[in-house]
Amino acid sequence: MTYFVIFLGVCFVLGGLAVAS
Repeated sequence: MTYFVIFLGVCFVLGGLAVAS
């Protein structure tokens, strides 16, 4: 479960960077 949460966190950050750029 921990790795799944980390995966969601990474996706959220990358998504935020994509929107910011």
